[in-house]
Amino acid sequence: MGTLPIQDELPDPMTRDASGNQVELSHHELSLRRAGLIDYAHQLTAQTSHKFFEDEHRLEEWKKKTGLVSNASEKIKPRLKRRDRVIKELARIHRIELAKLTLELDNCFNNDPAYSELKILQGRIKERELDSYPLPNPTSTTAYSISLEIQLSLGVWNPRLLTPESAGCRNGTSLVLEQTGQCVSSFETWPRSAKPDAG
Repeated sequence: MGTLPIQDELPDPMTRDASGNQVELSHHELSLRRAGLIDYAHQLTAQTSHKFFEDEHRLEEWKKKTGLVSNASEKIKPRLKRRDRVIKELARIHRIELAKLTLELDNCFNNDPAYSELKILQGRIKERELDSYPLPNPTSTTAYSISLEIQLSLGVWNPRLLTPESAGCRNGTSLVLEQTGQCVSSFETWPRSAKPDAG
């Protein structure tokens, strides 16, 4: 809504002539000045109304976007809660299964007589290597030690694999792992100059 100029904005009815004396403006000059002020006020009113309309339009757009975001957030919140519950439940089940498997593995290693026998044999072989070093023929002892190490690392203990005759390879000191089907051969590491004499 337009507003009329206030009293201070009305055209001054007095002006100065060329000599600097104050003289009163004519009615026509006053009318022109007043009309100019009214036009200027109308321009300001139009600009203000247009700016207000733009701001109001932006406010409505912001309200719509905020409402959409709020609705989407309300829909997503239950999904996020369900997802968190599922993740927590899966983590709990995983911890229980891991603890169960760890306990079973510990019981298997601690209570299985074959595993205990392998540990004893491995200890004896190491003692023999330390007591008898250098050995006349270290390849056989090294092969048995490698066999025990591999079986222990794989969690497999088969007493039949401790005899070279059951290996199924040409080399008497070679070993066979039935689980992988591979033939693991132990090679003589003695240098030629350090080999014992044939006699």
